[in-house]
Amino acid sequence: MRTIVTFFCTFLICTIAWGQQENSSNRDISLTILNNRGRPVRNIVMESVNTGQIGMTNRSGMYVFKDISDNDSIFVNLTKSSLIKIPVTGMDSIVVTAQSSKLYTYVDNQGYDAPVEIIQSTENSSTVLDVQDILRKESYNSLLDLLQGQVSGLNIISDNQRGSSNMRGPNSLYGSSEPIVVMDGVVLGTISETSSMVNIFTIKTLEVQRSASQWGVRGANGAIIIHTR
Repeated sequence: MRTIVTFFCTFLICTIAWGQQENSSNRDISLTILNNRGRPVRNIVMESVNTGQIGMTNRSGMYVFKDISDNDSIFVNLTKSSLIKIPVTGMDSIVVTAQSSKLYTYVDNQGYDAPVEIIQSTENSSTVLDVQDILRKESYNSLLDLLQGQVSGLNIISDNQRGSSNMRGPNSLYGSSEPIVVMDGVVLGTISETSSMVNIFTIKTLEVQRSASQWGVRGANGAIIIHTR
């Protein structure tokens, strides 16, 4: 009997210790952005891939992510044409320095200067459509149908159920390359999520942006900006 109790207590202690060790791998991680003069850069949008935390650097060029694990990465929207990816393995504090407009470095967990991976470079261009003029010439049933073939580089995959889209050029963060839909300044979601919600007959103009950094990381795949009447 004593042997069974001893075994059970040992098993319970080991289980608790293992759980604490697992939780201890999650930690707060600070990320600081500096320009090529070593000065902090504020209002830079960044996002944790696994937790979805979105933040913006403060006056010190820093943002602190909460409860981040070693297998996570952070995407940083540095400029209108650059999105970078930083692994956090073994790191508690990360400082990214802009050596040039195309080169960013940080000190990795081995103490070496490492280049940051730039995963997106997009053209800062957009296309504006006069929707009312388009509707006078031909009828459409949804936003997806309306956009089909209207904009170079915007590929629409439409079916009777939902449909989807992708923008040629930008890379995907989460396995999707869909641009977001913004109507009268409000982010609705991706086009496949919102196409059925949008009444195209109320749209005055529609702008397709290939670079949508003003919407942060969410705009990494571009944006469809809708202005209603």
